[in-house]
Amino acid sequence: MNSDLRRLGRLNQAEWEPLGIAPVLPVDWHYAMKYVPTEWTADDAYAITDKVNVEMVERSFFLGTPTEVANELRSFAEAGATWIAPCDFLLPLLTLEDAAAALPRSLEVCRHLKEK
Repeated sequence: MNSDLRRLGRLNQAEWEPLGIAPVLPVDWHYAMKYVPTEWTADDAYAITDKVNVEMVERSFFLGTPTEVANELRSFAEAGATWIAPCDFLLPLLTLEDAAAALPRSLEVCRHLKEK
């Protein structure tokens, strides 16, 4: 499997350096070990998110139509993954009207995955 297919946010900050991208947090930082949300202010969070660029987003998440996302996820299934659970991370940023389409989008991804 292509090593660049390990996505979901690249939570391990050390994974950015081999790509030539400076991590937004210290290399040894991982949210599961060091993130305490009650200790962060909005300014603290923005100081980090302001460092994230488009390339980092593109290398962290699958972007595109349900068909395009399913095609990317198919690589995992072909490599032996037995459990794939698509989740639309855009949902919290959408209006109520647009958010209603999030679950159908995820279901469409699943439908496309099952087609092949």
